[in-house]
Amino acid sequence: MEKRFKFTQQRIEKLPVPDKGRFEYYDTEISKLICRVSSTGNKSFAVLKKTDEGTTKRVTLGRFPSMPVALAKELAQSALTEIAKGVNPTEEKRKRRYRAISLEGLLNQYLADKKTYVRKQLSITARRSEPALVTGSRCRSIKSLATW
Repeated sequence: MEKRFKFTQQRIEKLPVPDKGRFEYYDTEISKLICRVSSTGNKSFAVLKKTDEGTTKRVTLGRFPSMPVALAKELAQSALTEIAKGVNPTEEKRKRRYRAISLEGLLNQYLADKKTYVRKQLSITARRSEPALVTGSRCRSIKSLATW
C-alpha cells in the first residue's frame, strides 16, 4: 500500500496492521498530517513539523476511530498554525492539564495510590509470614509472643 494518499474514513479503516513496530502514512491534502498504525492495531493522528533547530516535533492529535478524519484535519491545521507562531501545542496542552489540577485533587490521587500500594504490600507480607506464624505459634498465648 502506498504511504501517501488522501485520508478518508474508509481508507484509514482499511489500513493494514504491521506485524511489529509502526507504519506511518501521510495525507496528500495536509502534507504534515500522518496516521500511525501500531502492531497492536491502534491508529492515531499526528502532525510532524521540523523546528528551526532541525529536530522534528510530533504533536499527537488523537486516536482513530474516536477522532474522525475530518476533525483530525481541522486539528492538524490549527496545530500547524500554532507551531508557525512559535507555540508548542504539546507544551500548551500539558500546561492546561496541570493548571486544572488542584492541590486537593493531587493529594487525593496520591493517597489513593498509596492506599492501593500499602494494601498490596500488606497482602504480600501476610502471605509470606502466615505459614511461619500459624505452624509454630498457634497454641501459644499472646503474652508469650510479645517481646517486651
